[in-house]
Amino acid sequence: MNIEWNEYMALDDLTLRAHTERSGAKLELEILEKSRETAKISDCFFEERVEGKLAAYATIMEKEEGIWFVLMFNTHPAFRTPKVFLSLFRKILQRMLVSEGKYLQSNVYKENRLSIKFHERLGFKITRENDIGFEYTLDLTDTATNKWYAMLN
Repeated sequence: MNIEWNEYMALDDLTLRAHTERSGAKLELEILEKSRETAKISDCFFEERVEGKLAAYATIMEKEEGIWFVLMFNTHPAFRTPKVFLSLFRKILQRMLVSEGKYLQSNVYKENRLSIKFHERLGFKITRENDIGFEYTLDLTDTATNKWYAMLN
């Protein structure tokens, strides 16, 4: 592990541990590190920095043709601003559109109220639910009702 990845692991620990463990899961930083490495190789790793400091990062993967999945979307509490969120989200959408992605999916623990609010504001809809969380889906073909479309134009 190098110093750069330590920065990401520290952010993961700070922002993910509490709601992950409240949901009954275990936060495994090494697995997250491997996921970031894989995403970086496949051009599916995105980050935002503010004055050189890691503000946020995200990783995505294509589940099947046209359907992409958000593996990670993590923002430092000091940088949870519309500018940081939207810049990172814009990078994800641009990558998807290059690959003709039509749907973006994400899983959110029910404990993670901030993420739930963020998904709903962007126009994601709940497509599945279980005891611990929601699957959200954003239909990128629905340009009339989704707020993401205005971000790219």
